[in-house]
Parts: sequence; structure tokens; C-alpha cells
Amino acid sequence: MGQKGQVVGFGKDVRPSLGVNTFAPVGVDDVDLTPATLEDLSPFLGKRAFEVAARTPERGYVLDLLEWRERAETAQTPMTVADLTLQCLIARLEEMKREGDQRFQRHRNLALMQREWATEHCLRLMAQPGYESLTVSAICLPRHIPGSDFVAKARALLNVQLSAGYGDTKDRAFRIAAMGHTSERDMQRVLKGLSLLLTNWSQLE
Repeated sequence: MGQKGQVVGFGKDVRPSLGVNTFAPVGVDDVDLTPATLEDLSPFLGKRAFEVAARTPERGYVLDLLEWRERAETAQTPMTVADLTLQCLIARLEEMKREGDQRFQRHRNLALMQREWATEHCLRLMAQPGYESLTVSAICLPRHIPGSDFVAKARALLNVQLSAGYGDTKDRAFRIAAMGHTSERDMQRVLKGLSLLLTNWSQLE
């Protein structure tokens, strides 16, 4: 765990200037949270901010200034700080750093594999040529295959998580990601499974 006023894992002091660390409890250990430090946030958080909050109905909970001030009187925060979430984020960033530029090349390769697969099956991308994404591919399906059904079959039979198209394209296309931890080998297996779904669709209905 970090020292007082430090972000866990990075160890950067977040206390200088107006005590901003008081309002950034996520991943901060032993925050100096008192009513006085809340008032010290002026001009960003002066008395007027609390007055406006008091007149605001249904102002929520997480960012409720009055709730923060009330909890501060006992040196508490309104909710459990997301320390574990921040540590997971740090671990993922360190993983990305270790992989380096190869990570971006891998994502590019996955996107190209998806496009080639679509071409092999005479399917077109939603994106116009030259505007394809390197992060996700939206692929149009044959008219007799609803996108939502295709996504459901992929999940049930292949254990593959796809997404249907957005809005009115929900039953015209599906989306497949080209990021994350997926390797080229994994993508080959996924695309092979999707090919089986396409060629055997009539037997799956």
C-alpha cells in the first residue's frame, strides 16, 4: 500500500495544490479527509457549492457534496474506495508496457484476419473502404441470418462472445473485437468456428 497521499502502485504525491487528494479517494491510502480540507478546495469548492447542493433534489450519492462533508466529519468516505480496481488497472498497464509495440501490431493483425475472413465468405464490412477500424469489425450477415441469433449461437456453441449490430443494424450485422488478450491463433480458431456456423446455419435453426 502507498504512503499517505500516494496513489497505490505509482507512489506519486497527490496532495499538492488545494488538497485535491481529498476528493480523489480512488486508490489513495489514508486520505486526510476533514471538513476543513473540503472547505480548502475553494475556489473550486467554496461554500456556494454546498449551498447549491443543498437546494438540488435527487443529486445522487457518489458525488453528493453534502454526503462527503457529513462523512468527513468522522474521517470517513461515502463508499468503499476502489483500491482493488486501481491495482488491476496498474497491472494491466504494466502488462501493456511489457508487450510494447507488438501489442498494437497484434491488434492490427487480428483486424486484418477478420476482414480477410469476411471477404472469403462474401460478406462486407459496415465501414466504407478506407475507414475500417483496427479495434472492432462490424460484419454484415446474409439476409437469412439475424445478427442477434448469430451472436447467441456463437455464445452457446462456440463459447465466443460477439455483439450484434447497433440500432437498426442489430439483425443485419455482428461485431467482433480485435483487441485485448486474443492471439492470432485464438482468432483463427474463432473464425473457423464462425465459418462452421455460417455453412451449417440451416441445420441450426
